[in-house]
Amino acid sequence: MNPTWDDAGARARIEALGLPLTQKVGRLSGGQQAQVALTLALAKRPDLLLLDEPVASLDPLARRQFLQAVMEAVAETGMTVVLASHIVAELERVCDHLVILSHAHTQLVGPIDEILGSHRVLVGPRSDAVDIARVHDVVRASQRRARRRSSFARTGTSTTRPGNCTTSTWRRSCSRISRTA
Repeated sequence: MNPTWDDAGARARIEALGLPLTQKVGRLSGGQQAQVALTLALAKRPDLLLLDEPVASLDPLARRQFLQAVMEAVAETGMTVVLASHIVAELERVCDHLVILSHAHTQLVGPIDEILGSHRVLVGPRSDAVDIARVHDVVRASQRRARRRSSFARTGTSTTRPGNCTTSTWRRSCSRISRTA
């Protein structure tokens, strides 16, 4: 039904990838599934190929293989590929033009070499994991104290408790005091 379908090219690509034709696609690895999807798209011989986050769920090696296959197809056929991705480092290896969008508005457009050449990477002091953990613990303790204060405020009890009295014991004693008073 597709007059431009390249059956021989699709079969050759599947064989080159070493994918068994008898195995269901759902049982293949993520990288293999992505390669099968790319094979199906390329076998249609499109002039324009739109790919939305095609490598998002792939490991680094599978990402590289997938993008290499896309670039080989572009070199063979001359098709145009529009690739949407959040991983700019990978785009710089395979793209020649970059459009950065934010909230459906174009923020930056141009040849990728010019854009990367006009921006600088800033490197600051490295944070120690122990310092980060300590700050995290302090924030969590502060949040716990704030929750306890708000629960005491809702029950109408004082936040100062004698000794090591638990919250439930303190509330029972406060309610006994208020009943006797």
